[in-house]
Amino acid sequence: MLEFLVTPLPPYAYTLIGIGMVTLFALRGYIRGFFKEIFSVLSLVLIIVLAKPFGNVAQSLLPLQDLPEMLHPIIAMTVGSIGGYVLIRFFFFLIALKFKLYRKWEGKAKLYVKLGGTIIGLTFGTILLMILSWYMLIVGGLATSVIKTPDMVSGMQRLIFMPTEMMGIHLAGFKESALGKFAEKTNPVPQTITKGVDIISDITQNPEALLNLAEYEPIADLMESESIQNLVENEEIKKMAEQGDIMGLLSHPDVQQLMEDPEIQETLKDINPAEIIELLGDDEETEGLLEEVMQNSEQYEGLIDDETVSSLMEKESAQKISEDPEIQRLIDEGNTAELLSNPDVMEFLSDPEVIEAMQSMSPEEVMQMLP
Repeated sequence: MLEFLVTPLPPYAYTLIGIGMVTLFALRGYIRGFFKEIFSVLSLVLIIVLAKPFGNVAQSLLPLQDLPEMLHPIIAMTVGSIGGYVLIRFFFFLIALKFKLYRKWEGKAKLYVKLGGTIIGLTFGTILLMILSWYMLIVGGLATSVIKTPDMVSGMQRLIFMPTEMMGIHLAGFKESALGKFAEKTNPVPQTITKGVDIISDITQNPEALLNLAEYEPIADLMESESIQNLVENEEIKKMAEQGDIMGLLSHPDVQQLMEDPEIQETLKDINPAEIIELLGDDEETEGLLEEVMQNSEQYEGLIDDETVSSLMEKESAQKISEDPEIQRLIDEGNTAELLSNPDVMEFLSDPEVIEAMQSMSPEEVMQMLP
């Protein structure tokens, strides 16, 4: 019955759906009038601003113990936002009753109310369409490469992954549509990130590229090491790998212990990014994109000017890190594995104040800091 949700459409269909969506919002605004439409839009804007406090309340009330802890804030914020939206709409309804804003308008007043509602509906529908389109490009790209839906999950977990799975199915056709092409040109997310997602998707779906990578000497030596072999023979890890449970793999204690293995860290240091580019870049465009993603870090320099980040750098644990020459050497080398095994770094990252501060940074604030 719902097979159309997981069946790719021809490119023009996505553009028609977008035009239809905006048209419906404009028609909705015309029918509802200025005041109903403006209160509806204001309710959505306010709930975006108040989503976190409403989410905190919901998290304290919801029974989330059976779900992965990393999903608790997401689910709580979603439920809290829905509840908050209902309360805000009710508040605006009382205002409208008080001032009789929903009465039947006549003459020129009726024309102005209808025209105002149409303009607001059209504007809001266009903005919402673009946000959904940009979201589709990023999440859909990740869905085709990194995010996999485990075949054995069910119930609430299956429902959580289902929208992401559907985006991955529709991504190729959407990107070929006029709407998809316009969304790519106007996407406010840094271009290097979106290109990186495309590269990940291409590589993971290209068996020849993966085979070349597996034959690369440092990686081949890595796969033959005793610690890797023990990991490969672990039934629990094999099961997670087969299911595509990336988060489960990364949080598994044996995998974390492997990343702290000195032998593994030494092998990772021998990997030459240029040689990886040569192995995976089967054409000039892909090779150029890989080089850009791996080398172009200037766009992130603006983050250090953010007030939240500056406050984090004033913490004692951050000062300890900044004054440690060994840690600075690891940062300069890009040695992530050894950095994450450093106790001072982990102390800083696990600080509740640091976690809270990082969570408080909105996507809009990050976007404003990027060139």
